[in-house]
Amino acid sequence: MDHFCGQRPFLASFLFVFLVAFPIFVFLKFYFPSNDDCIPALLFNGIGLNSAPSEYNLLLNPLLGMALKDLYIHFPGIQWYGYFIVAVEFLSFWTILFALQMGSYPFFKTRLFLVGTAILMVIFFILPQWTYAASLSAIGGIMLLVALWGKEDHRFFPQGLALSFILLMVSALIRYESLLLMALASIPMILRLVWKTKWTFLRICVVGHLGLAGLLGVGAVAFQRSYYDKDLGWAEAARFYQQRGQLFDLRNPVYNDSTKPIFDSIGWTATDLALFKSSYFVEPDIFNAEKLMKLNDFFPQWDLHKDPRDSFGKIFQNGGALLAMTFLLSVFPILPRRVRVFLFWNVLWTGLLLVFCRFYLKMPERVFLCCFFLQNNFILRMAVPKAPKPVARPGEGRPFRWEVVLLTFFCLFSAYSLHFECFVDSQRILVEKNALDDIARLNPQDDQLYVIWDSAFPYNEVFGVFNSYEFLRHFHILALDWFLRTPTSRAMLDRYGLKNFPLDMVDNSKVFLVCSPDDFRLLQTHLLEKYGRKVVAAVTFPSHEFTVIQLRNMPESFRK
Repeated sequence: MDHFCGQRPFLASFLFVFLVAFPIFVFLKFYFPSNDDCIPALLFNGIGLNSAPSEYNLLLNPLLGMALKDLYIHFPGIQWYGYFIVAVEFLSFWTILFALQMGSYPFFKTRLFLVGTAILMVIFFILPQWTYAASLSAIGGIMLLVALWGKEDHRFFPQGLALSFILLMVSALIRYESLLLMALASIPMILRLVWKTKWTFLRICVVGHLGLAGLLGVGAVAFQRSYYDKDLGWAEAARFYQQRGQLFDLRNPVYNDSTKPIFDSIGWTATDLALFKSSYFVEPDIFNAEKLMKLNDFFPQWDLHKDPRDSFGKIFQNGGALLAMTFLLSVFPILPRRVRVFLFWNVLWTGLLLVFCRFYLKMPERVFLCCFFLQNNFILRMAVPKAPKPVARPGEGRPFRWEVVLLTFFCLFSAYSLHFECFVDSQRILVEKNALDDIARLNPQDDQLYVIWDSAFPYNEVFGVFNSYEFLRHFHILALDWFLRTPTSRAMLDRYGLKNFPLDMVDNSKVFLVCSPDDFRLLQTHLLEKYGRKVVAAVTFPSHEFTVIQLRNMPESFRK
């Protein structure tokens, strides 16, 4: 098997990854974990949010968006976006194992990779996400370049350079920030390779290849910005989206006595801030880029008190992160001393990156889990089996006892994690079934608009990765989410005559609101504060997974 993996790593790595991925595809169902993927999937389909496939989504590079849009136009009914994201993840795992098999002890490293990565593959596959896909493709491209640098074998250079180039460019087109983060996390490995290394023609080719990929990546980012800037509506939406992300993701705006003057200067109340944090910012005279810019200038980006879901404590409650760290400890005993020294500096550097992400940027699961996964693969590349030890004498204990204990613990933890992921997957399937039954009973019509407030509707289950969305053809949505201030959403408002939102939604028999009770109370307070309108909620469709209401003017008898 060592001979097969070493001589034909491209084929061998594909077969091993396929053997792990196949049962995942057969026995589990894939769902997008956030609206960041559900909304582009709908936009590419031309269903729900818009009436025709569109490449505009403010997330993916328009070059990639135009390609997917054309696929949806010429081959409708196939979820090209979902298949693309999953295919990128599969290709990334394949490439990572290909890179590992190009080193020493290829079958030994293959076994370690499959043991240590199988459950993470389950997590990444059943919850495919655009940031995951961009990070994994960056990891695959970087790992392959590292392997080519060390291997210096002419047989693997053409296909290796081509494959790494594709993955690096795909990463830049999906989300270039992920590529930058993975490149930063790779600095210790890059320095280790370059330090005291002889420069050969093949290694110069690797550096030139990397430089070309970098230039083209920068060009792709520049094209993305120019593409949105050429349309005034989308340029304004992109500007608002950037300021909104700065404030919403990277800062911690709070309303209190000391911050009240800055909010007074832009005409915001505590309710307005709460609405903004709840993804409601549809009214341009209240919520605009200029006002957000003032808040961004006032609130510091270096802040300990950011989103509690992104805290360091959450890392140690995340199953994927615990799996990655446990596996790292399990592999530690089989590493040579020099590798352990590198491991120390690599862990320290990764920790500093996560500190930076926590205090200056953002550190959700899709950031730290990918950082841990990259580190584990670097360590796997340097892992070597220890030479057999002499048989222990009576009373001396067994050899490899720590390795056995750690790997046994890791396997038990993996079995528990797999059981948990399967249970959660079955719960998502149940939510999907209930929601689809509810939508069938709701029977939405073309002249009706459903205003959906962020996560009050089960997007993530209804819009499964490979689901057909045709049953939603007459379900027209205005999403109160990050996509709200775009020309696409503006067209939906115009189509249903909502010139003065949200007032035109009150006593409108064709407009429905899907929201949580807390969100409704916010909107109720907002209408009273800004417009002096007292409204109540009339529940028109209670269901298992979401509740549909209509806004009504409060009857005179209740006002008293």
